[in-house]
Amino acid sequence: MGLGTFQAKNKDGRLYIPEHERLVEHLKTLGEDITVTVRNSNDGKQRSSNQNRYFHGPLLDALTHHFEEKFGYTKEEIKEIVKFKFLKDVVVLDTQDGGTEEVDHVRSTSSLTTKEFEEFNENIRRWASSLGCDIKEPNEN
Repeated sequence: MGLGTFQAKNKDGRLYIPEHERLVEHLKTLGEDITVTVRNSNDGKQRSSNQNRYFHGPLLDALTHHFEEKFGYTKEEIKEIVKFKFLKDVVVLDTQDGGTEEVDHVRSTSSLTTKEFEEFNENIRRWASSLGCDIKEPNEN
């Protein structure tokens, strides 16, 4: 049973969900007693293309170079490692027997605002520095 992301819009105080039928089918797969949390992703502007280029270029390149000799990780594996380290949430689902189950959920970088993405990159730079890998900031040459 996976988590889903669905787009919705507020129109005149009413929730409009373009993929309503797909959402309903997804909810059916989760069982009867679940709690759904709605998160406002309009808390800021979506990450910029410059931020994305920096992350996929100099930042991941530096980390990959640092780790590839010792561990053999690819750039894609490094990306998944930093996402799991810094973008992981624990979602608590109610189970049918009255208990709960914790599920790890890793946010996509494409869901981040510009502020969240910069915090993500800064956390990676700090972590990398503690491991002996210095990564230049976007404005450094």
